[in-house]
Amino acid sequence: MFQIVRISENNESLLKHLLVMDRSIRQYQILGDAAIFAVFQSKHQEFVEIAARTSHFQIPEKIQKQLARLSQKELSLYNGILLIKDMDTEKLSTEDVKRYIQLRAEAQELVTLGNGQIYIETESLSALAILVRNQVTHAALVSVILALLLGLLLLYLINKPIKSIARAIHQLGNGQYDHYIDIKGPRDIREVGQHLEWLRQIN
Repeated sequence: MFQIVRISENNESLLKHLLVMDRSIRQYQILGDAAIFAVFQSKHQEFVEIAARTSHFQIPEKIQKQLARLSQKELSLYNGILLIKDMDTEKLSTEDVKRYIQLRAEAQELVTLGNGQIYIETESLSALAILVRNQVTHAALVSVILALLLGLLLLYLINKPIKSIARAIHQLGNGQYDHYIDIKGPRDIREVGQHLEWLRQIN
């Protein structure tokens, strides 16, 4: 998700750089100012660096191809403009400059693809979060049921010998000494049963 957001941010930066390059080369076409052309070259270099950084991310093939196509067209246009400028035989034509409009449209498409991928990743994470939440809820429900069953089992295992002790005490209290007292359960409860049996025997 982090990479997709970074890719989307880089795509938007590429679009902004193309806009500045478009404006710079149009201004240079009219004014012929070397400082303006230097800005154009600087933005081209930044464009290349951002595109290179973006291509190193693990990105969907469709975005990768669009980015490669955009970078190739931008480089071709830039080299063509440099060639015309260096030859100094003709000025930049309006058609040369207008090609940046097409590049900006392709960069906008790249931004749209990136934003669409963010939506896809967000939906995927949301579905995963719902799945995990449901699994945790089911696990908690199963844990509660198991704890309840275990509690009932423990209650039964403890309650049964206690009832046996209570019955034995009641019998001894009523003078009924003819029934053998044998209490099952934990050691402490068995010891109580043994003491009750000893009382029965001495009576």
